[in-house]
Amino acid sequence: ETGPEPTFDLMTMSRDGSGFLLTAGGDVCLGSIDVLSLPTPSHLSKADLVVANLECALTRVSEPARAKPFLFRAPPSSARLLEAAGFDGFSLANNHSGDFGDAGRRETADSLGKFGLAHFDLDPWEVDATPHGRLAFFGINYVENEDWRSDSETLGERMAVAKAEGATVIVFAHWGQEYTVLTTDEQREHARWLVDRGADVVIGTGPHRLQPLDFYRGRPVFYSLGNAYFPPRGPMPEGFHEAHWAGVRFGRHGRVRARLIGRD
Repeated sequence: ETGPEPTFDLMTMSRDGSGFLLTAGGDVCLGSIDVLSLPTPSHLSKADLVVANLECALTRVSEPARAKPFLFRAPPSSARLLEAAGFDGFSLANNHSGDFGDAGRRETADSLGKFGLAHFDLDPWEVDATPHGRLAFFGINYVENEDWRSDSETLGERMAVAKAEGATVIVFAHWGQEYTVLTTDEQREHARWLVDRGADVVIGTGPHRLQPLDFYRGRPVFYSLGNAYFPPRGPMPEGFHEAHWAGVRFGRHGRVRARLIGRD
């Protein structure tokens, strides 16, 4: 038996603290730096679930899968920093989680799991948000991905299954043009496609800058949250090191409220 159809209050968030609160961040890259902790805002501790996009491999594999201008890798043990910072799960649907091939990607998933952190992509991560229903997280990568069309077909089929089972569907979409605050036609087309096929919330990553929160058919679309954490590597565009966060609160009877809730 399916649950109630979600309803949405545009640009609002419950102020009484009721409901299940998802806090979502943008891109997280640990690179090869050695730090003792990650700078994260205090409001993460108020969330029931904290999720972001992990745009690096956590692996000992050193042979790149292919030649690229930038390859992002960190020691598997650095997953402890993510757990200590308050994260619960990560999308691996991006153009850097596979920088060191399938072996590196598998080690990344295993490294997260050792610290109790979930991961997802076209294969969902399902979360019991009782009494506010069940959440199904998916991720899809549109960047440097020749297979995005077939990935879209797979995603559409799997979202349909999750919806038929009564889940609220959250999709992390890695897309857009780097270093710009402007959304592209492709982002908007992909967002509409995702919502039309069952996405209840769309969270965008990839541009490394904050882009607008919009709504399509009442569903919130965060086009880009910028970087939740990205190591300094020389002069970068304005806004590159500003972290923005999304708050999505799931209430009873399928109610969903969404807004930007923080900036560092």
